[in-house]
Amino acid sequence: MDKFSIRPVTTMEEIHGIVEIQRQAWNMPELEIVATFEMKAVSDFGVVLIAVDEKDKPIGFIYALPQFPNYHYSHMMATLPEW
Repeated sequence: MDKFSIRPVTTMEEIHGIVEIQRQAWNMPELEIVATFEMKAVSDFGVVLIAVDEKDKPIGFIYALPQFPNYHYSHMMATLPEW
């Protein structure tokens, strides 16, 4: 199996990678893809994790919104079809 790592999102480039994963994983129309500005905002108070391959290419993600006091609502999770 190929190696990968999972980490919190820290850059807009990573968020753009997540947008592309949404397109490929679900063939989503543009209006249904979570916007980059929303994902960036949620990354500051929720959970946005990205999975990357050995070459640091985005291959998957999880996007969760806070549901207080100590929980998160997992809104989306996907990988590229080849993963």
